[in-house]
Amino acid sequence: MIRSLPLSLRGFATLALALASGICQAATIELSPGQIEAMGLGFHAPEPVTQVSGYAYPALTTLPATDQALLSAPVDGLIRQIHLVHGEVRKGQALLEIESAELLAAQQGWLKTLGDLAVARSEYERARELHQAGGLSRKKYLRAENRYTILQRQSQMEEQNLRFMGLTTRQLQALEKERRLVSRITLTAPRDGLLFDLTVVEGARVAAQTPLARIGDIGKIVVDVDLPLSDAKALTLNQKAILQGRPQEGRVAYIARLADPLTQRLTVHVVFDNSDGALRVGELVRLQFISPLTTRQTAWRLPSSSVIEIAGVPNIFIRNGDGLESLPVEVLERDNRFAVVQLPAALDARQTAVVSRGAVYIKAALEGGEE
Repeated sequence: MIRSLPLSLRGFATLALALASGICQAATIELSPGQIEAMGLGFHAPEPVTQVSGYAYPALTTLPATDQALLSAPVDGLIRQIHLVHGEVRKGQALLEIESAELLAAQQGWLKTLGDLAVARSEYERARELHQAGGLSRKKYLRAENRYTILQRQSQMEEQNLRFMGLTTRQLQALEKERRLVSRITLTAPRDGLLFDLTVVEGARVAAQTPLARIGDIGKIVVDVDLPLSDAKALTLNQKAILQGRPQEGRVAYIARLADPLTQRLTVHVVFDNSDGALRVGELVRLQFISPLTTRQTAWRLPSSSVIEIAGVPNIFIRNGDGLESLPVEVLERDNRFAVVQLPAALDARQTAVVSRGAVYIKAALEGGEE
């Protein structure tokens, strides 16, 4: 059965006759320019390539752990106000407020220690003067010195604890000088980035160290993929990779040394620049690894329609002075639009025209017009 094709019967018969007397015996099909035009064959200039992309593996976009920060509750307390639920934040931007009785108790404890420290300092200075004058024993002098030293260290520890709870240097100075207690602390963004995974609402009670939200820098994205051992062995660190259908290009940053014994697969991380924000965290993508070709290999990028299988062997047809010449090729990469093929011999792509429209008619004529 002959399929209806946009080619005249005369042109098809001409092509069939030429093929029967040409390609069936040699690699060249003798056709005049007029016959090529009559048959409606179209040509495409090949694009030389120096690298090819392999199989498109399913993968997941993630944020590097080094580019994330966890916001947690520094004290037991009550969420009084949430300033931002999600979106981009700047370092130091207020995110939420916690009211805490524990914070008040810690401030009271520090103020008491400061009062005891002032008394101990006075007693120590008096004991030092008396000891130097011979009016106080060394034992009593050392006891006064030891008490002053202990309270001094205790004061420093309690001050540092208040800093961990979220009090600023200005608030600590006001507390020490004016005895002004603070019942609320404001949690701020520890870095620039994207706020996500907020886990609380206003009015919620939280314990110290409870995770509240995450902040991540989305300027860099890691694509996480599990590969069969046989495929992973061919990879190298810093090898290029691309996302199918996207312009981004990344590099292999990590190849696991331990494989899953059940699946015989291992994890590979590819880092992509995401300064334009085109990639989303948690996005399912298709990842392809780029393999460079050696200097001795000739590869072209062509429309997929240029590659025709004849007797199970991929072929392309190029135009020469006598008509058309068939060349068997190895298909390195192919999708619905383009194919990358490797040629058995070096040819100058700038001086070559490959059949891109009508190659299927050549195959039909070779097979006697039957499908």
